Amino acid sequence: MQYLDHELFADLFNKIGDLFVTLWSQMKEQYKDIFVFCRMGDDLGYKNSTMLETSIIRKHIMPQYQKMIDIVDNSGKKFLLHSRDNIFDIMDD
Repeated sequence: MQYLDHELFADLFNKIGDLFVTLWSQMKEQYKDIFVFCRMGDDLGYKNSTMLETSIIRKHIMPQYQKMIDIVDNSGKKFLLHSRDNIFDIMDD
């Protein structure tokens, strides 16, 4: 899909990002009093590198994460991203 239908590939990340925005917005409103921080697990890494090319992560995933982080930050909570294995190539991002 990445190579055969660029638009569909991008739309997939956007749609999933929209669903996460809806989820985190509802969580913030319904459970803001019981959470100290919000955590999301996403295994972007594999043993030796990221699971996807770093350019794909930066272009399609990081902007979606930023939307979720903004929701959590605006509620006065901290956001913790948990990922396993090797994500050193995108750590500064």
